[in-house]
Amino acid sequence: MRTTSGRPEPARSRLPDWCADLLDRPDALHRVAGRVWSTTPGLSARSAPRDRGAEGYDALAASRGYLRTAWGLDPVDQRSFARAALASRRGPMVDVACGGLALTADLYARAARPLLLVDRSLAVLLRAEERLARRGEVVLVQAELDALPLRPRSVDTVACLGVLHLVPDADRLGERLASWVRPGGTLHASSLTRGRRGSDALLEALHRAGELARPRTPEEVVRSLPLPRPRVVQRGAMTYVDGVVA
Repeated sequence: MRTTSGRPEPARSRLPDWCADLLDRPDALHRVAGRVWSTTPGLSARSAPRDRGAEGYDALAASRGYLRTAWGLDPVDQRSFARAALASRRGPMVDVACGGLALTADLYARAARPLLLVDRSLAVLLRAEERLARRGEVVLVQAELDALPLRPRSVDTVACLGVLHLVPDADRLGERLASWVRPGGTLHASSLTRGRRGSDALLEALHRAGELARPRTPEEVVRSLPLPRPRVVQRGAMTYVDGVVA
C-alpha cells in the first residue's frame, strides 16, 4: 500500500491483510493508537469523550461478587463459553461489543487465530488493548454496529457475549450477526434472560430505567438467532447459545 505521495505507507499505519480482507471498505477505518482503529472520522485517544456508562459496565463485568449475587453467574462459565468460541474454528473471529475484555483478555491474547474486536466505546477498547499487553493477532475497532463495514459471509466465527439483553430488536441483531459468518462457521451469543427468581425483578427494574431492553425468556433469545440446530446452556440468569450457521 502506498500513500498519495507514492511512498510506501508505514507498516504501523496499515491494517493487517487478514483484517483488510474482511472489510468492504478498509479505508473507512483510521488508526487511533496501537492496534486500535475507528470508523468515526477525527476520533483520537486524546479527543474521545469519556464513556462512563461503558466504563461502569466494564467494571461490573469483572466483579465476581456482583455477578454471583445479582445474576447467579460464575465467571468460569463465561470464560468457558468464550474459550469454546475461540476453539470452534481456525479462521478470523469477530467479537461484537467486546467491551474491555475484563474476563477474557488472557484467552484472547493466547488465541491461535486472528481476532477482530469491535465496540462502540473507544475508552473500553483502549483498556482492552492494555489488558492484551500487545499479545495475539488482534485488531480492535471502534464502530457503531451499523457502521461496521464487514463483508457478508467473511468470517469463521462471530461472538456476541452478554449483549442481546441490551438490544430492543434482538431478531435484527441475530440476523446481522449470522450474515457475517461463512456457511459452516459458528455463531456464539449469550444474554441475560428471565426465569431466575431473584434476578427477574432486577431485569425489570433495569428495563424501566432504560438500561436494558425488555426482558426475554431463554426461548425468545434462541429464536432470535438463525441457527438450525442451536446448543443452549442455562447458567443462572444467563442463556448461552451457539451453533453452526447454514
